[in-house]
Amino acid sequence: MFYRCHLDRRLDCTTYYYIEEVILYVPCAKPIPRWRSLTRVFKTSLWLGFIVGYIFLAILIFYSVKYSNKMAKKGHVFSTYTNLGKCFVNLWAVILGISATEDIPHKTTIRIIFILWVMYCFAVNTVYQTFLTSFMVDPGLQHQLSSVEELLESNMEFGMVPSFASLLPDLREKRFNRIQRCNEIQKCLARMSFKGDFATFHCKKCAEYSGYTRYVDSTGKLLFCEVKPNFAKQYSTIFLQNGNFILERINMIILKLHEGGLSDQWWKEMIYTSTLQAARNFTTPPGDYVALSMEHMQSALYIFILGIIVSVICFIVEIFTRKQIKKVK
Repeated sequence: MFYRCHLDRRLDCTTYYYIEEVILYVPCAKPIPRWRSLTRVFKTSLWLGFIVGYIFLAILIFYSVKYSNKMAKKGHVFSTYTNLGKCFVNLWAVILGISATEDIPHKTTIRIIFILWVMYCFAVNTVYQTFLTSFMVDPGLQHQLSSVEELLESNMEFGMVPSFASLLPDLREKRFNRIQRCNEIQKCLARMSFKGDFATFHCKKCAEYSGYTRYVDSTGKLLFCEVKPNFAKQYSTIFLQNGNFILERINMIILKLHEGGLSDQWWKEMIYTSTLQAARNFTTPPGDYVALSMEHMQSALYIFILGIIVSVICFIVEIFTRKQIKKVK
């Protein structure tokens, strides 16, 4: 227990065998959804610049061809890229890395504009495909709460064991008025680990032992993270009745165990054994390489489904429009 013999004269406390820390634990940051890998490669400003450049060049080529046809002699009029929609389609084909469906007009200015667009798309596609693969394999993590201020701003609920109230007088401030009582600390730890909508104040070794026993992911990593700095430090001792004759004997044993490093060794073995027991539920194979699965390709699958939906809607609209035209005729 934490040292409290200075508050209760009915108790005698042994010498302390380690210094316990009271730490704020928050849910660890969750992985970024893999479908967001499609847009995370570039910043928003670059995407906007890319779209604006695409629209601007399509319009520029269209009006360049239109102006050239007005100034050209008979027999030298260009028949390609005379439609704005086709200009957009052809430039989009270059973005996708496929050939344009129409021949480029035999005019130096237009061909220079087109080849510059081809070079730009080639560079962008190379970078995009390289980083897209990396993001699909390792999508990264969302923002991790790293301070009490961030916790309070996030409106996340948090709690602590009732016995910690006397240890943490700072939590009586007005900004901590949302704090809850964790009468059953395991329920609070489970909610924090699995639901990710709760934070808790808990002693370091208790949290580590419970975590490595119950609350680890498929790779053996804890599902909750600590926020530095710690809120309190307390001596861990053993309580005895006041005047107990074996107090000195226990103190001597604790001193020898502590100096021999046995207490630290026992703690490491407890954590190691707990991790091995939790390893029965691990699903990720050992090693740095993970085979691509449907989860990694979910972004491509979502776009594929979206494309099917859009194409079906267009097909239905086309059939309906055709019937309406026949009725009018």
